[in-house]
Amino acid sequence: MSTDRVVITEYEGVILTALIREGHVFDLMGRAYTGDKKCFIPGDIVRAKVSEIQKNINAAFLKMGDGMKAFMDLEGYEDLKCEDEITVQVIKEPIREKEMLVTPDYSVAGKYLAFSKGKSGIGISRRIDGDDRKRLKKTVKGLMGDDTCNGVVIRTNALEASDEEIAEEFRSLKGTMDMIEEKSSYTVPFKKLYSETPPEIRYLRDMKDKPERVITDIPEVFNGLQDFYGGSGDDTDLLKLYTDDNLPLRKLYPVEAALNEVRCRVIHLHGGGNLVIDITEALTVIDVNSGKSGGRSLKKETVLKTNLEAVREAARQIRIRNLSGIILIDLINMESGEDRKTVIDELKAELLKDRVRSAFVDLTKLGIAELTRERIDVPLVSLLPMGAKRASGTF
Repeated sequence: MSTDRVVITEYEGVILTALIREGHVFDLMGRAYTGDKKCFIPGDIVRAKVSEIQKNINAAFLKMGDGMKAFMDLEGYEDLKCEDEITVQVIKEPIREKEMLVTPDYSVAGKYLAFSKGKSGIGISRRIDGDDRKRLKKTVKGLMGDDTCNGVVIRTNALEASDEEIAEEFRSLKGTMDMIEEKSSYTVPFKKLYSETPPEIRYLRDMKDKPERVITDIPEVFNGLQDFYGGSGDDTDLLKLYTDDNLPLRKLYPVEAALNEVRCRVIHLHGGGNLVIDITEALTVIDVNSGKSGGRSLKKETVLKTNLEAVREAARQIRIRNLSGIILIDLINMESGEDRKTVIDELKAELLKDRVRSAFVDLTKLGIAELTRERIDVPLVSLLPMGAKRASGTF
């Protein structure tokens, strides 16, 4: 068991899940807090009805019930007509003027495996290689038999699982997929066929090392955590419902401070330098500046030290902001090839700590580190209210 703590709290209409490591927010995830309002979250599978076909963009708008609408790409489903009923899975929640995004090719995931409708064959995490890759594929192939209706993806966590654990989860997920397929044949529109596990519980499920403590000040989340941990036994000792109104949980741990960072364009480094983070539609640019760490000319040691601190903090900012796609880090110029290798090795090591798949691509001749990060949900800042108070130097 690690010494990490997971804090789950609500602030400004967002449920935040923060991983606290050595007193700092190491990772941060958010989702819109809906309370008692009926809505769907990414991963939910729903029976919907087609309301409009837009042939010029090969897409459809769907009714989801209670005035909710969704947008769906029609590739592979061009025969759909208005008023047709279809089972879809929510991919993205509605954001401002954009409709909810859904897909008819739904999937369900566990800790070790994920099942997908409309696909066949076995996929496997890129982080699994060598003999482990062959072994796990052979195990899952034996479980699938002649099933050509579903595809299975082997997740990275399967490396830590026994064959029995994988088989048990396989049977559970297969049963869920069969249940969804059966319900689709008789369920009326706008009914939910499958409820996705809340993101905060998925976060805990997918953690490689069990945290020392899980703390929340949201009663309904606490109840869900109790169900997740089985309601009894040693695991329930991990849980704590925080009830002190005099000191909000977000202030007891540095969650609110991390949110303020997420809003800031400029992040100051302990060594005197800073990062300037600019997000565009196409990519994210993180500019490393020496700031007060040197005068007109910087010593070789100072440049190395500043760049090392910068790549560590840049990786952290990427995690807590949930940045994705193409990301460029404009490092301070280094003349030494050995120093460049040291900095890039540090950046690669930091990227390996990310729960979301990230990859270093190249270091250009201009000293720009190119990397990519898988797109999982939306950037955290887009969930925060536009009218919220901004600190100086913010977006």
